[in-house]
Amino acid sequence: MVELESNSKVSARKLHKWLGSKRKFVDWWDFKTEQAELKEVNHYSVGHKFVTSYNRAYEDYHLTEDAAMDLALIEGTKRGKQVRDSLKSVFDKTKKGEFVSHKTVLALLKLTKIIGFISVQEKFEKEHFAYFNDKYKWHSYRNDLLGMNKMYLEEALLIVGKKYRNKRQALMSLDKYELVRHAVVDLLMSLGKTEAYALSIGKLAKEMAIEQKISIYDDRKATIDFRNWEQKEFMNKKDYLLGM
Repeated sequence: MVELESNSKVSARKLHKWLGSKRKFVDWWDFKTEQAELKEVNHYSVGHKFVTSYNRAYEDYHLTEDAAMDLALIEGTKRGKQVRDSLKSVFDKTKKGEFVSHKTVLALLKLTKIIGFISVQEKFEKEHFAYFNDKYKWHSYRNDLLGMNKMYLEEALLIVGKKYRNKRQALMSLDKYELVRHAVVDLLMSLGKTEAYALSIGKLAKEMAIEQKISIYDDRKATIDFRNWEQKEFMNKKDYLLGM
Protein backbone atom coordinates (compact mmCIF):
# COMPACT_ATOMS: atom_id res chain seq x y z
CA MET A 1 0.00 0.00 0.00
CA VAL A 2 1.20 3.61 0.56
CA GLU A 3 4.33 4.08 2.64
CA LEU A 4 4.11 5.98 5.91
CA GLU A 5 5.44 9.52 6.06
CA SER A 6 8.15 10.49 8.55
CA ASN A 7 5.41 11.47 11.02
CA SER A 8 3.94 7.93 10.82
CA LYS A 9 0.96 9.26 8.87
CA VAL A 10 -0.32 8.51 5.36
CA SER A 11 -0.47 11.19 2.68
CA ALA A 12 -4.05 11.51 1.42
CA ARG A 13 -2.83 12.55 -2.04
CA LYS A 14 -0.52 9.54 -2.31
CA LEU A 15 -3.34 7.27 -1.18
CA HIS A 16 -5.69 8.81 -3.75
CA LYS A 17 -3.16 8.17 -6.49
CA TRP A 18 -2.39 4.63 -5.33
CA LEU A 19 -6.08 3.70 -5.22
CA GLY A 20 -6.44 4.82 -8.83
CA SER A 21 -9.54 6.95 -8.33
CA LYS A 22 -10.65 8.87 -11.43
CA ARG A 23 -12.12 11.67 -9.35
CA LYS A 24 -10.21 14.85 -8.78
CA PHE A 25 -8.51 14.76 -5.41
CA VAL A 26 -10.57 17.58 -3.88
CA ASP A 27 -13.88 15.98 -4.92
CA TRP A 28 -12.69 12.53 -3.86
CA TRP A 29 -11.53 13.79 -0.48
CA ASP A 30 -14.75 15.63 0.35
CA PHE A 31 -16.91 12.67 -0.65
CA LYS A 32 -14.87 9.87 0.91
CA THR A 33 -14.18 11.57 4.24
CA GLU A 34 -17.90 12.19 4.65
CA GLN A 35 -18.70 8.61 3.64
CA ALA A 36 -16.12 7.21 6.07
CA GLU A 37 -17.15 9.74 8.76
CA LEU A 38 -13.58 10.93 9.25
CA LYS A 39 -13.00 13.92 11.52
CA GLU A 40 -10.11 16.34 11.61
CA VAL A 41 -7.78 15.85 14.60
CA ASN A 42 -9.17 12.37 15.35
CA HIS A 43 -8.45 10.89 11.92
CA TYR A 44 -6.35 13.37 9.99
CA SER A 45 -4.56 16.71 10.12
CA VAL A 46 -4.14 19.37 7.45
CA GLY A 47 -0.75 19.86 5.85
CA HIS A 48 0.79 21.20 2.63
CA LYS A 49 2.83 19.52 -0.06
CA PHE A 50 5.12 21.90 -1.95
CA VAL A 51 5.59 21.09 -5.65
CA THR A 52 8.77 22.75 -6.92
CA SER A 53 8.19 22.28 -10.67
CA TYR A 54 5.16 24.57 -10.56
CA ASN A 55 6.21 26.50 -7.48
CA ARG A 56 2.79 25.85 -5.94
CA ALA A 57 1.63 24.49 -2.61
CA TYR A 58 -1.01 21.79 -2.84
CA GLU A 59 -3.13 21.07 0.21
CA ASP A 60 -2.62 17.58 1.55
CA TYR A 61 -3.90 15.70 4.59
CA HIS A 62 -2.01 13.47 6.98
CA LEU A 63 -4.14 10.40 7.71
CA THR A 64 -3.80 7.99 10.58
CA GLU A 65 -3.17 4.40 9.47
CA ASP A 66 -6.69 3.36 10.51
CA ALA A 67 -8.26 6.26 8.60
CA ALA A 68 -6.23 5.40 5.48
CA MET A 69 -7.43 1.80 5.74
CA ASP A 70 -11.04 3.00 6.10
CA LEU A 71 -10.75 5.00 2.89
CA ALA A 72 -9.10 2.12 1.04
CA LEU A 73 -11.81 -0.32 2.13
CA ILE A 74 -14.64 1.80 0.74
CA GLU A 75 -12.89 2.62 -2.55
CA GLY A 76 -14.58 1.12 -5.60
CA THR A 77 -11.45 0.72 -7.73
CA LYS A 78 -9.46 -2.46 -8.38
CA ARG A 79 -6.97 -1.42 -5.72
CA GLY A 80 -9.80 -0.98 -3.24
CA LYS A 81 -11.00 -4.52 -3.97
CA GLN A 82 -7.44 -5.79 -3.49
CA VAL A 83 -7.41 -4.26 0.00
CA ARG A 84 -10.77 -5.82 0.85
CA ASP A 85 -9.67 -9.22 -0.45
CA SER A 86 -6.42 -9.01 1.53
CA LEU A 87 -8.29 -8.13 4.71
CA LYS A 88 -10.71 -10.99 4.18
CA SER A 89 -7.76 -13.35 3.77
CA VAL A 90 -6.31 -12.13 7.06
CA PHE A 91 -9.65 -12.65 8.83
CA ASP A 92 -9.96 -16.17 7.40
CA LYS A 93 -6.44 -17.08 8.51
CA THR A 94 -7.03 -15.57 11.94
CA LYS A 95 -10.16 -17.69 12.39
CA LYS A 96 -8.10 -20.76 11.57
CA GLY A 97 -5.38 -19.71 13.99
CA GLU A 98 -2.80 -19.22 11.25
CA PHE A 99 -2.35 -15.62 12.37
CA VAL A 100 -1.96 -15.17 16.12
CA SER A 101 -2.27 -11.79 17.78
CA HIS A 102 0.11 -10.47 20.41
CA LYS A 103 -2.71 -10.65 22.98
CA THR A 104 -3.34 -14.30 22.18
CA VAL A 105 0.33 -15.18 22.68
CA LEU A 106 0.36 -13.38 26.05
CA ALA A 107 -2.85 -15.15 27.07
CA LEU A 108 -1.32 -18.52 26.13
CA LEU A 109 1.81 -17.77 28.14
CA LYS A 110 -0.36 -17.10 31.18
CA LEU A 111 -2.50 -20.14 30.46
CA THR A 112 0.40 -22.57 30.22
CA LYS A 113 1.47 -21.60 33.74
CA ILE A 114 -1.74 -23.04 35.21
CA ILE A 115 -2.92 -25.61 32.69
CA GLY A 116 -0.49 -28.27 33.91
CA PHE A 117 -2.85 -28.97 36.81
CA ILE A 118 -5.27 -31.79 35.99
CA SER A 119 -8.05 -29.99 37.90
CA VAL A 120 -7.79 -27.09 35.46
CA GLN A 121 -7.85 -29.43 32.48
CA GLU A 122 -10.99 -31.07 33.85
CA LYS A 123 -12.57 -27.66 34.38
CA PHE A 124 -12.09 -26.73 30.73
CA GLU A 125 -13.39 -30.11 29.57
CA LYS A 126 -16.55 -29.63 31.66
CA GLU A 127 -17.03 -26.15 30.21
CA HIS A 128 -16.70 -27.57 26.70
CA PHE A 129 -19.22 -30.30 27.55
CA ALA A 130 -21.69 -27.72 28.88
CA TYR A 131 -21.30 -25.67 25.70
CA PHE A 132 -21.69 -28.74 23.44
CA ASN A 133 -24.85 -29.69 25.34
CA ASP A 134 -25.38 -33.22 23.99
CA LYS A 135 -24.33 -35.98 26.37
CA TYR A 136 -25.10 -38.73 23.86
CA LYS A 137 -22.75 -37.46 21.15
CA TRP A 138 -20.20 -35.82 23.43
CA HIS A 139 -17.55 -38.53 23.76
CA SER A 140 -17.45 -39.52 20.09
CA TYR A 141 -17.44 -35.87 19.02
CA ARG A 142 -14.59 -34.89 21.34
CA ASN A 143 -12.53 -37.98 20.44
CA ASP A 144 -12.88 -37.20 16.74
CA LEU A 145 -12.07 -33.52 17.30
CA LEU A 146 -8.90 -34.26 19.25
CA GLY A 147 -7.89 -37.27 17.16
CA MET A 148 -8.05 -39.70 20.10
CA ASN A 149 -8.39 -43.42 19.46
CA LYS A 150 -8.82 -45.73 22.44
CA MET A 151 -7.55 -48.81 20.61
CA TYR A 152 -4.38 -47.00 19.53
CA LEU A 153 -3.75 -45.81 23.10
CA GLU A 154 -4.24 -49.33 24.49
CA GLU A 155 -1.79 -50.81 21.99
CA ALA A 156 0.74 -48.04 22.57
CA LEU A 157 0.63 -48.62 26.34
CA LEU A 158 1.18 -52.36 25.88
CA ILE A 159 4.38 -51.59 23.99
CA VAL A 160 5.74 -49.67 27.00
CA GLY A 161 4.49 -52.35 29.40
CA LYS A 162 1.58 -50.48 30.95
CA LYS A 163 -2.12 -51.26 31.28
CA TYR A 164 -4.76 -48.90 29.93
CA ARG A 165 -7.01 -47.32 32.57
CA ASN A 166 -8.30 -44.15 30.89
CA LYS A 167 -7.29 -41.69 28.19
CA ARG A 168 -5.73 -39.17 30.54
CA GLN A 169 -3.59 -41.85 32.18
CA ALA A 170 -2.57 -43.14 28.75
CA LEU A 171 -1.56 -39.69 27.53
CA MET A 172 0.39 -39.02 30.73
CA SER A 173 2.51 -42.04 29.88
CA LEU A 174 2.75 -41.56 26.12
CA ASP A 175 2.66 -37.81 25.46
CA LYS A 176 1.78 -35.72 28.51
CA TYR A 177 1.77 -32.42 26.64
CA GLU A 178 -1.16 -33.66 24.58
CA LEU A 179 -3.17 -32.93 27.73
CA VAL A 180 -2.25 -29.26 27.36
CA ARG A 181 -3.42 -29.26 23.76
CA HIS A 182 -6.69 -30.94 24.69
CA ALA A 183 -7.36 -28.48 27.52
CA VAL A 184 -6.78 -25.42 25.34
CA VAL A 185 -9.02 -26.85 22.60
CA ASP A 186 -11.71 -27.50 25.22
CA LEU A 187 -11.41 -23.93 26.52
CA LEU A 188 -11.62 -22.31 23.08
CA MET A 189 -14.51 -24.51 21.96
CA SER A 190 -16.40 -23.56 25.12
CA LEU A 191 -15.91 -19.92 24.09
CA GLY A 192 -17.55 -20.57 20.74
CA LYS A 193 -14.40 -20.53 18.60
CA THR A 194 -14.20 -22.52 15.38
CA GLU A 195 -12.75 -26.02 15.40
CA ALA A 196 -9.93 -24.96 13.06
CA TYR A 197 -8.97 -22.07 15.32
CA ALA A 198 -9.16 -24.13 18.52
CA LEU A 199 -7.03 -26.91 17.05
CA SER A 200 -4.41 -24.52 15.71
CA ILE A 201 -4.08 -22.59 18.98
CA GLY A 202 -4.11 -25.86 20.91
CA LYS A 203 -1.14 -27.07 18.86
CA LEU A 204 0.69 -23.80 19.58
CA ALA A 205 -0.05 -24.11 23.31
CA LYS A 206 1.43 -27.62 23.32
CA GLU A 207 4.60 -26.37 21.64
CA MET A 208 4.87 -23.56 24.20
CA ALA A 209 4.36 -25.99 27.06
CA ILE A 210 7.12 -28.25 25.72
CA GLU A 211 9.45 -25.27 25.33
CA GLN A 212 8.74 -24.10 28.88
CA LYS A 213 8.90 -27.67 30.24
CA ILE A 214 5.59 -27.28 32.04
CA SER A 215 4.96 -29.89 34.73
CA ILE A 216 1.76 -31.94 34.48
CA TYR A 217 0.45 -32.64 37.98
CA ASP A 218 -2.67 -34.43 39.19
CA ASP A 219 -3.80 -32.17 42.02
CA ARG A 220 -7.36 -33.47 42.28
CA LYS A 221 -6.78 -35.44 45.49
CA ALA A 222 -4.07 -33.23 46.94
CA THR A 223 -4.68 -31.96 50.47
CA ILE A 224 -2.57 -28.89 49.68
CA ASP A 225 -3.28 -26.41 46.91
CA PHE A 226 0.06 -26.16 45.11
CA ARG A 227 -1.02 -23.24 42.97
CA ASN A 228 0.65 -20.00 43.95
CA TRP A 229 -1.19 -16.75 44.62
CA GLU A 230 -0.71 -15.47 41.08
CA GLN A 231 -2.11 -18.68 39.59
CA LYS A 232 -5.15 -18.59 41.87
CA GLU A 233 -5.88 -14.99 40.95
CA PHE A 234 -5.40 -15.93 37.32
CA MET A 235 -8.16 -18.54 37.51
CA ASN A 236 -10.50 -16.47 39.69
CA LYS A 237 -10.35 -13.45 37.42
CA LYS A 238 -10.43 -15.60 34.27
CA ASP A 239 -7.52 -13.67 32.83
CA TYR A 240 -6.87 -16.57 30.51
CA LEU A 241 -9.80 -15.35 28.40
CA LEU A 242 -8.00 -12.13 27.46
CA GLY A 243 -7.02 -12.07 23.82
CA MET A 244 -8.40 -15.53 23.12
